[in-house]
Amino acid sequence: MIILNVLLIILVILLLLLLIPIGVDVGYCEGNLRVLIRVACFTVPLYPMTASEEKKEKKPKKKKAETKQTIPDFTKNEILDAVSVAVNSIKKLSFHLHRLKLHFLSAFADPYRTAMVYGYASAAINAFGLAGLKQSDIQLGVDFERENCYIDGYLSVTIRIYYILKFVYCLAAGLLPLLWRRRRRLKENSVAVKGKVA
Repeated sequence: MIILNVLLIILVILLLLLLIPIGVDVGYCEGNLRVLIRVACFTVPLYPMTASEEKKEKKPKKKKAETKQTIPDFTKNEILDAVSVAVNSIKKLSFHLHRLKLHFLSAFADPYRTAMVYGYASAAINAFGLAGLKQSDIQLGVDFERENCYIDGYLSVTIRIYYILKFVYCLAAGLLPLLWRRRRRLKENSVAVKGKVA
């Protein structure tokens, strides 16, 4: 009888934890990022850290050997499939949106890349249905004279832990097969290239 009572208490606690609302406030503008987490009535700043936390984190920097940055080899279909998985996973979330602000200006040295990124951003906004929300302030644009993108965004949402776990599961279940197929494609391409060289 005691064991059953203990199990019941643990189950009730777990259910309460899953139903606790968690709020996230994220702001970004010109390289400055600010992240706040709200759990019930408590607010925890994640970034930037306080002065005391920064002192603890500071360590002597070691010089690292320069490494060449490589761009991941993703095809257009793989990118679209990943976006589709993300959209379907987010649709399973149930959260309360307090405010959404996104001012994005696509700008790169390459005009083609500028237009392409703008197209991807517009498609993502339409896929998520964000432009029609009353709490949203979304402005997208292009500038072929600049060489750096401009982003000014702010997001404030509240969600329950249960939906976060559900989102992570759906996202992982959808992305893992895509990553596996990509890995197999790269392996097949590598074998084909070696065969031509031989």
